[in-house]
Order: sequence, then C-alpha cells, then structure tokens
Amino acid sequence: MRHRRKLLAPLVALFVAALVLAHNHALAQSAEKTPAAGKRLSEWLLAQPVDPNAYPLGLSWRVPGEVAAQLALRRDLLAAIGASNEADPAAAARLRDWIVTLPVTGRVPVAIADARWLQANPKRDPVIAPNDTVVLPQRPHTVTVVTQAGLRCSVPHAAGYEARAYLEACDPEHAGSADWAWIAQPDGSVQRFGIAIWNGGKQDEPAPGAWIWGPSRSSGWREAVGSDLIRFLATQGPAPDPPPEREAREARLPPTPPARSGQGLRLSASDWGMIGLMQMPTARMRPAGDFSATLSYANPYMRGNVFAQPIDWIEAGFRYIDIRNRAYGDPSYASDQGYKDKGFDVKFRLWKESYWLPQVALGFRDFVGTGLFSGEFLAASKRTGPFDWTLGVGWGYIAGRVDARDPKTASQGQVGNFNFGAYFSGPAKAFGGVQYQTPWAPLALK
Repeated sequence: MRHRRKLLAPLVALFVAALVLAHNHALAQSAEKTPAAGKRLSEWLLAQPVDPNAYPLGLSWRVPGEVAAQLALRRDLLAAIGASNEADPAAAARLRDWIVTLPVTGRVPVAIADARWLQANPKRDPVIAPNDTVVLPQRPHTVTVVTQAGLRCSVPHAAGYEARAYLEACDPEHAGSADWAWIAQPDGSVQRFGIAIWNGGKQDEPAPGAWIWGPSRSSGWREAVGSDLIRFLATQGPAPDPPPEREAREARLPPTPPARSGQGLRLSASDWGMIGLMQMPTARMRPAGDFSATLSYANPYMRGNVFAQPIDWIEAGFRYIDIRNRAYGDPSYASDQGYKDKGFDVKFRLWKESYWLPQVALGFRDFVGTGLFSGEFLAASKRTGPFDWTLGVGWGYIAGRVDARDPKTASQGQVGNFNFGAYFSGPAKAFGGVQYQTPWAPLALK
C-alpha cells in the first residue's frame, strides 16, 4: 500500500498541474479571441500584445449571423462536386470528404486589419458584437494548392512567383493545361486569373497562407466547383503550414521566378467608337457597365462616339458625324458647314473565347437612320500571348461599298427607319487585323 501511495502521489500532482495549465491556456485563448462586447476592431487590435509572428493580413472576424449563408455555400459546393460527372471519382470523393471536415466559421472579410487605418476610416471599423470572435493567426510560410486529384500540397512562399508557378510545383503533369487559377488570399478576398496563352494577364501574387485551385481543362471539374471552393476556403482563414514531419516532402518552387503573364489584353475603341482596330471591328467586348466617349478625325470625317456595355454580351452606341467634303443643307446656298449624319451601332457576342475557339460577335453599324455608313459584320478574335488576331466578313460599308445616294434625298423620310431587306445584302468581303500589346503597358500597336 505504501508503494502504491508513493506512486499515486506524483501522478495526482501531475494531473492537477495539467488541469491548471489547461485552464490557464483556455483563459489566454479566450482573451485572445473574444473581445469585449461593443469594442471596435481597432480597439481590440491595439489591446493585443506585440507579437512579431502575428499575421494581421489573415485576421478572421467571425460573425454567427453569417453561418447560415456559409452552410448554404458548402452545400452548393458539395452539389457541384457531385455534378462533376467527368471528374475522377476518387478525386471527387477525396475533395468531398475533406470539405465536410472543415468548419463553417462565419468569417467576414475586413478591409484592412490595421488599427490606425481603421480609426482614420470609422465607417470601415466594425463594432464587435457580443457573440462575435476575432482570431489573429500566426504568420504561415507556405501557399496551399488544392490539386485536381483532391489533395493538398503546401509550397514554401517566395516573392515574385505567380499562381502558375505554385500549380507547376505541385502538379507539373497537369499545370501546363490549366486555363484559370482561383485564389483565396489570406485576407478573405477571392480572385480568378487567366493563366494560359489565350487569357493570361496581369495578376496579384499569392500571399503566405493563400489557397489555390487550378485544374487542367481536361480534368472534368465544373467551373462552379472552382468558384464555390475558393469562396468557401476564404472563410477558413489562412491556409496552415504542414506539420514538421511533412515539410521535407513538400513541393518546391524553381530557383528563379518564371516569366510573368504580361499585361493582358487591353481594349480600346476604333475610329467608329466600338471596340476594334483602326477602322475595323473585332469580336472583343468591355466588362459589363463600361461607358466610353471618343472623338476621332480621319479626313473628311469627324466622329463623336458614345458607347456603353450594358451587359457583358452587348455593346451599343450612338455616333454623330461631321462630313467635311459635303455641304450642309441646300447645296445652292453657300455654306462652310459640313454635312451632319448620325448613326446607331450594336454588337452581340455569340460565344466566348476558349482555349480552342475564338470569341465570335455579330454586329450592325449605322443600322437605323440614313444608312450612309450602314454595314454588317461577323468577326472572330483569338489571342495568343501579346497578339490578338481578328478575322471576319463584312457587308455594306464595312465591305468597302460607297453609298452613292444623295444625302439630302436619303435623309428625307429615312431617318429612324429600319431597312431589314438591306441587311447582309450585296457583296461580302473578308477583313483581318492584329493588335500587339508591347511590354510597356500603355502602348498597344494595331
């Protein structure tokens, strides 16, 4: 009995000490994560002890009211994984099994996790509610790629490397045929960048703790998987570093950064106001909501153009032209004013560009009014790196037809009329051109 008591005494002491340490640790964690109710985020940040390893970029403000929406997001993600019938079933099972283990955090992105900036911008400085929590993580040193096989691969972060470099480090067999990369940055922002020869452009580098998804075009994964997955991973906070026993087996970046993706495709108006080359239309479109006003002069025409992109597949606009070599009004009266004409244009995108297919658009120039410059076109545009090639076929003025009608006669009873019988009539002619984006971003050659 004495021996048993001698053995039990130190065990009990160790157990009590462990309980005390656990209690103290829990108190410290709660003090670190749960701010006092009613505090602003800037106050909470200023109250934290100085920690050189703290990672404000990955700060997580977690709001219980956001949990329901994120549960729905996870449900949509799992449904999209299940609907990707052409993806590898084993990869789909791995990805699904991992997703269901991830917590639904209720994380809300914070504009900038800098206390002084938040104080200077009080509208962006949130008040922490009683049930909210704030987590200030430790700085990670890796970027995590979720491969198309449903696996996670951590790569040591290095400055100067874009998303494609991390994809190639983790999955060199498939990264070369990836068209898009989805990135969840550690601050909770979500981005998608083109990384192939036909859609590559200027992009942000992944920060430490970023998540990346970039399957190959033949992987069978639906696009909805990428968008939903990266949005859900953004709620998890920064991607954690792998355990020490795995670090030696993780992928590595090449010694020097590969060439950057370049400036991307810069869109600008033609002399006619619509996106195009000099006098020639292309199949390109601006982002939805874009608006432009341009003025061009090509003797004897002075054109004022106003164009808008109401939705991403329609470009439409209005043009007013001063024709300097024709007199305004009755030619029997001397006048130094040129003839005036107005016209309306519209262009419809028929389908988007992909790795194999060009972007194709159908357009109508000056399709209502006097018809002095009316013409129709079908254009296809395909990009290869800094070059954007266009081939098409045009009718009417676009095919080089000169309208010999007298302007005064044409304007009588013609303004505002649609001449459907004249569309796509007469001889058709092919046209083509190219735009080259120079290494200097402001300069493109047409």
